[in-house]
Amino acid sequence: MKKFFILLFLAQSIITYSQDSNAYINTALRMISSKNYQKALENLDIAIKANSKSYKAFLLRGMVKGELNDLYGSLNDINKAIEIKPNSSKAFYSRGITKGKLKDYKG
Repeated sequence: MKKFFILLFLAQSIITYSQDSNAYINTALRMISSKNYQKALENLDIAIKANSKSYKAFLLRGMVKGELNDLYGSLNDINKAIEIKPNSSKAFYSRGITKGKLKDYKG
């Protein structure tokens, strides 16, 4: 019975982290649509702290960093998104755009 409650607590914690992360991602999306990239970046930082495996948070943060002209930071986040979700065409497309801006035309 004790193990059941421990598992229930852990499951609830994971769900809470995921919900918290999604709430910050949604706020970031609103900030992006109003071109408030700095606030979007702050919310995405928090989302990633809440869920370090969030493909969407890393991809969005990479795109926001690109808008803020932090191209190497953008590339790092997009690469992390690809690491989390290796078959994401959106992430590979975003990486291509960022590498083009960096004039990095190698693979």
